[in-house]
Amino acid sequence: MKKRFSSPRFNVAMYLLFEAALIVLIPLANRTIRITFAPGWVLCVLALFCGSGFFAVRLIRTLLEEMQEDARKEVLRAQNAIQKEHLLATMKAEQDMARLQEKLKTMMKDSPQDEMVRRAKIDELLHEEADSLFVNYCPHKIVDALLYHKSLIMKSHGIDYSIVAAVPAELNLDGYAILSVLSNLIDNAIEAVLALDKDRVIDIHLHTRANVLVCQVENTIPAHAALVKGRSTKKDQKQHGLGLAIIEHTCKAHNGLFTHETDGTRCRCTATLCENNG
Repeated sequence: MKKRFSSPRFNVAMYLLFEAALIVLIPLANRTIRITFAPGWVLCVLALFCGSGFFAVRLIRTLLEEMQEDARKEVLRAQNAIQKEHLLATMKAEQDMARLQEKLKTMMKDSPQDEMVRRAKIDELLHEEADSLFVNYCPHKIVDALLYHKSLIMKSHGIDYSIVAAVPAELNLDGYAILSVLSNLIDNAIEAVLALDKDRVIDIHLHTRANVLVCQVENTIPAHAALVKGRSTKKDQKQHGLGLAIIEHTCKAHNGLFTHETDGTRCRCTATLCENNG
């Protein structure tokens, strides 16, 4: 019953009902007041105005809540997809490691006894297999899965990247908030470096300090680019950087801060999220 009265449909119906009543009553009240002062008509019109405003505000709040819930569901769907990808990668990593161990055993048998030659061959083999080997970035499952997913994207675009993540397995923070902030930070950085013909570099640093998660992403940008909330770091300033507004909103909701600065051809964005006290 409560859901029905707080639904957008109910609020729209009530708002339209009050507006229709105002459209009908205002001419009547105006005509009556011109002839004689009628406080009842005035109070009635004022009550209808208040009712109309009340349901208009409720409608806007309900729509915003539903939009936020839809966004949360979309992020959680993305999280599930990323974690499945991460799980498959982990399973494949075990197979790759077993294959690498077999290669190393065969090499040790066939290679000369000279230690320097053996080490050189082992280093060469590890270098060849480096791209296919799975990397764990940190113990936190959501963060680790997201970083692995983004690393694949950056690798596919030929972006030079570094990731340093010191995030514990247990973090008293909403997974939605972590995923939303970190994903948007990295996506904005990827978008910015793709505007460059060369020097595509992204550095990601994550750590916890006291009860605060600190996410810092630094990337190269085109010369004379500006970082504006609601816009991207591209020269044409198209509306591609709306993720910045999402990051700022999420940080504020979790008692954190979002800062960004540009220095020549580099941009640094830092987002902080405070752990829940409860």
